[in-house]
Amino acid sequence: MKMKLLTLTGMMVILASSSLFAQKENAIGLRGGWFGGVTFQHQLSGNGTLELIAQGRYSWFNITGLYEIHKDFSDVDGMQWYYGAGGHIGFYQYRKDHPVFNDRYTGSATFVGADAIIGLEYFFSEIPFQISIDYKPMINLGGGGAWWYNDAGLAIRYVF
Repeated sequence: MKMKLLTLTGMMVILASSSLFAQKENAIGLRGGWFGGVTFQHQLSGNGTLELIAQGRYSWFNITGLYEIHKDFSDVDGMQWYYGAGGHIGFYQYRKDHPVFNDRYTGSATFVGADAIIGLEYFFSEIPFQISIDYKPMINLGGGGAWWYNDAGLAIRYVF
């Protein structure tokens, strides 16, 4: 079951990235915060953006896909605020020496869940970079218990 899920996830990422890289409005970078990782954005027509975030911490790895709506923020050129929703799939393996769970849990599982996001983003006009700050709550709905996480992050992306 885990191998099928991993294969399906890999196929989805490859298909998404092959169609995404055919466009020119992309951004890739690092996202720091409690759950740090790598972020990739693709601008759709209109105000829509697709974002993929790969992140991990301790003994787990998570891939999140989000659809975001971007709106101009006040009169500041290059500044936008955004909101959106999506889902995630991840894998974890607890071990007895886990720094957070202190020998209470062992085992592994695959989990899926729902995510939301709201943030503020600034595009530099002189250089091909953007910076964003966001709040991204998420809840696991299956496979790993109904756990709620509050995540906030700062991302720096190269725009191409």
